[in-house]
Amino acid sequence: MSAARFRPFAPHGWAAVGAALPTVFFSFLGWENVSTIAEEVRDPRRSFHQAIRIAVPLVGILYLGVTAGFLALPPARSMLVMPTLLLEGVGTSWRKLGDVFGLAVIVPATNAWLLGASRIVLATAREGPLPERLQRRSSRTGAPIWALSALIVACVLVVALLAVLEVDESYALSLTAAMFLGLYIAAAFATLRDRPSPTMTLSAIATGSLAVVFLPFTGWALPVAALLALATHIRTRLARSKDVISSTTRGSGSDGAETSAKAFAFVNSADGDLRVAGSPEASRGGRNQ
Repeated sequence: MSAARFRPFAPHGWAAVGAALPTVFFSFLGWENVSTIAEEVRDPRRSFHQAIRIAVPLVGILYLGVTAGFLALPPARSMLVMPTLLLEGVGTSWRKLGDVFGLAVIVPATNAWLLGASRIVLATAREGPLPERLQRRSSRTGAPIWALSALIVACVLVVALLAVLEVDESYALSLTAAMFLGLYIAAAFATLRDRPSPTMTLSAIATGSLAVVFLPFTGWALPVAALLALATHIRTRLARSKDVISSTTRGSGSDGAETSAKAFAFVNSADGDLRVAGSPEASRGGRNQ
């Protein structure tokens, strides 16, 4: 290892650094997964705050240290960081240990991803955009077996598609990064709209600003992610409209006829939820606007 390897700092120019940002950003995804299991955690407010205060600095230091060590080495043929560091530092036998360690890390990481993603599928099915059957849980364990099964099928299809098109996983990484960056920007705006504390305001501004800077570097994935987001938004609005119509048409007598007529006139409240025109909630929303 040599500090001279860091000079020049960006030998291929800053444009190359920008092109690498989506892949680097993908490595930091996962923090938001903890929010999807909040309803299954005892005292999530205290537990999450404590876990994030400990995990973020530790993982950040680990990432920076491993990356700095890898870049300080002579150019390596392999992009597997840990085995390469072990090979240069302590020899071939330890590199094999690094391979085994890498495989051992992949298993819990994949499990954590599927855990968080299955709860997103579960919540989306509960809201309406996805089929209702995806909400079903195992009567014995409580696991969302339909959501997990759908995720497994989706993962197999993505891998098969990459194999058929004969492309590497960088395409999937770029699209995933573009979608998450868009999500972070939307979350930042939603946070600021709620007029949070100064700390949360600063965090939202920083998150949104970084996401805006990173987003253009996703290239072709940006318009694809935008189309997927638009399709999801339309599907969600239609599902909510259907729910309102269904709930209002269950009225009885003259009240039922009146609410059935109102079900077809929707207005947007200040917070973006669909409400029935003429209802107290809609009236309050109109005054707020």
